[in-house]
Amino acid sequence: MGYSEKGKQGFQVKHGLCSHPLYGCWKRIKTRCYNPNCADFQDYGGRGITVCEEWKDDFSAFMEWALSHGWEEGLSIERIDFNEGYTPNNCKWIPLSEQPKNRRTVRQITYNGETHSISEWAKIIGVSRRTLTARLDSENFTLEEAFETPVNKNLARR
Repeated sequence: MGYSEKGKQGFQVKHGLCSHPLYGCWKRIKTRCYNPNCADFQDYGGRGITVCEEWKDDFSAFMEWALSHGWEEGLSIERIDFNEGYTPNNCKWIPLSEQPKNRRTVRQITYNGETHSISEWAKIIGVSRRTLTARLDSENFTLEEAFETPVNKNLARR
């Protein structure tokens, strides 16, 4: 750290860490938040998602936070509240395999003080995702009934 180099765009790079995996992560975050030509812009910058001032123009600050908050290769940054921006208080590192579970389009249900996706709840309570979804969407089931009604094995076999 500490020496300068010319970046691809001709600007000064002060950290010399452009080849570090975290640098790519940082650049992707900024691109989806600020570049309207980015394919993901509509889901990030287009919705008002931003990068905090602390990180926006200072890769070293982002890297310092990342390393002190458990980053390691194979982890992906996640915003805890997907309606808020990239800030130290709203981000954490998770396995890449967990990332698809945390999209805005994944339906989250809170029951008995726990929040999970429908797929996760289905596994927990021992019904199919399809059955649980049908119950939750039905006017014939309350939330409690959707979770507590046993599966009628005889009807399922007909």
